[in-house]
Amino acid sequence: MGCCATRLILAVAGVAVGGLTAGPAAAQFSARESYTPDGAYQFSVELTPYLFLPAVDARIGLKRSAFDASVSQGIPSIARILSSLRMAFIGDALVRYGPYSAEIDIQYVDAFQKRKFPPGPLGREVTLKNDVSMVRVAPGIGYQMLPTDADSHFTLDARAGFQYFSTDVSSGFENSPFGGISRSTSTAEPWLGLRGTYYASPDWRIVSEVAATGFSVNGGSWGWNGRLAVSYLIASWFDVSLGFFAMQTNEPNGGGLAREARSLHLLSYGPVLAVGFRF
Repeated sequence: MGCCATRLILAVAGVAVGGLTAGPAAAQFSARESYTPDGAYQFSVELTPYLFLPAVDARIGLKRSAFDASVSQGIPSIARILSSLRMAFIGDALVRYGPYSAEIDIQYVDAFQKRKFPPGPLGREVTLKNDVSMVRVAPGIGYQMLPTDADSHFTLDARAGFQYFSTDVSSGFENSPFGGISRSTSTAEPWLGLRGTYYASPDWRIVSEVAATGFSVNGGSWGWNGRLAVSYLIASWFDVSLGFFAMQTNEPNGGGLAREARSLHLLSYGPVLAVGFRF
């Protein structure tokens, strides 16, 4: 599986390099993609899956403090990605109609970490394994406040929506007859954000997104997420992007739809390689 992951990333990178060395794309990035030449509204759609190599810092407090779970994993190499990070995925979809937009953003991270303890009185080494998985689904709507003229190279969208955030954690000693402990927590909370896009040329654009989440609706929950990406247009229906994504979520009181955990802190960040499909 590690070999397959490496081949997939190399294949996508090859496409990106090929695009950079090819001639100009027939289509163009434009601040007016959701408008016809005469100014009428039209639909434009972008589907963007990502390959994500995140560093993960997760701490989840459980009802039994001896089993409080934590995972601290730096940005992994390709060789290590499946040894400690089972899977990470980011994908989003954006539909525009004139100045109006609808979007959905999905993140998924599944990580684990093992800690070995020295031999005890029985002379046996013990291993504590912590597992943490996270799913975030965030639909939203937006309105394009800029540009105010047809020749602008910059757009700015105000965005709002809600996010469903779910985590599962388990902690226990391997090969132990006493098992371990597992807990789940899920929240539904609002988010507000901005998206700025700079169209450097017909073939290049820079997208920056930032959002605040939580607003203390679940016992003091708060968080944020942001993305910065540079995109190159290869064909009218296809582009590639390289960027960086980060997300932090905090549930200090274990609030949410399932009050099993006492607290949650999750920080995930790292580089992303994306391909975009445009309609």
